Amino acid sequence: MATRRTYTVQTKKGLNLREEPSKQSKILALLAFGEKVIIDPSAETPDGWVAVKSGGYVMKEFLK
Repeated sequence: MATRRTYTVQTKKGLNLREEPSKQSKILALLAFGEKVIIDPSAETPDGWVAVKSGGYVMKEFLK
């Protein structure tokens, strides 16, 4: 089982937090540049989405 890790949003325009792991999914919130999120690496999809602990999904490529 992978442990949860804290990442930082790296896109200056912010990062959409989505309801489902899809660009067509409903946007739940806009995460600001520099904002910290906790993700579960074991919940990563093959196309790069990761589950956020507080709920929703983001693209891992925009996190550091």
